[in-house]
Amino acid sequence: MEISRLLILIQFIWFSLSVVASDMAQSEKPRILISTDIGGTDPDDNQSMIHLLMYANEFDIEGLVSSPSFGEGSKNEILKMIGLYENDLPRLSSGLTATYGSTRGTFP
Repeated sequence: MEISRLLILIQFIWFSLSVVASDMAQSEKPRILISTDIGGTDPDDNQSMIHLLMYANEFDIEGLVSSPSFGEGSKNEILKMIGLYENDLPRLSSGLTATYGSTRGTFP
């Protein structure tokens, strides 16, 4: 009799976990806050910022913070990357529509 109770408990836990996992899969976009040392001498930070913006429709970006290891932050460099992305946004959106039939989410 104890084994049947244990099996019922295991099935209940398994069902509960699958419901929670299903809800998580259908939840809202992940909220993120980006901290970057953009504006230094290394161009990879600019490339990473553009890469982030290319996938911006997959996240709820709460903020972008310039926090270099040394020196002052570079708000202007972040704004420059956003401007470049903004210029390409119409072309990017049309490419998604042509490929997927929709934009698979909304661009910011």
